[in-house]
Amino acid sequence: MKKLLSLLLALAMILAIMPAALAEETAEVQPKAIDVMGNFTITCEIPEGYSYEDEYVSDLVYTGILYPADVTKPLGVIVIAYNEEADGRSLSDLSEEEIQAHIAEEKAQMGQDVIFSDGVTDYGTRILGYLVKDPEENRLEVYTLYMGYEISFALLPPQGGTVTEEDFEFVRKFISEVWINR
Repeated sequence: MKKLLSLLLALAMILAIMPAALAEETAEVQPKAIDVMGNFTITCEIPEGYSYEDEYVSDLVYTGILYPADVTKPLGVIVIAYNEEADGRSLSDLSEEEIQAHIAEEKAQMGQDVIFSDGVTDYGTRILGYLVKDPEENRLEVYTLYMGYEISFALLPPQGGTVTEEDFEFVRKFISEVWINR
């Protein structure tokens, strides 16, 4: 009798837990669509363990924050702002000289402890990556220019932390899943 009762209790517990476990497995990642001043939409998937909030929205600047549920994880910041000097161009429209001038300008602003890289997302958008190694301003940032809008995503380690190999993977995955729709 005790064995049967124990078996029934175990079965009831499994049945109670199973729907929640199945819901976790089949939970879909909800994409976040950011309307950029009515000109285009940037869509990104919010990583597991993060929430997203629009922080500042105006006619000229948009800022959104990826907040980690775990305070030991880095914070993500998306900033989109129109640059009149870009004259509606994208990063892929710029000459190599213009890109090198942009990198030189950024390096002058950020200091010497900056590593730059150049790449293309899975969707074909040219991007520049910056790793700022200054202990006071340690961050990993990805930048692009699209239709005159400067778009950047910065990953800021927790207070006193440094950018890790895991952070590089986080940014690579996040950026590879961002797409721009006209």
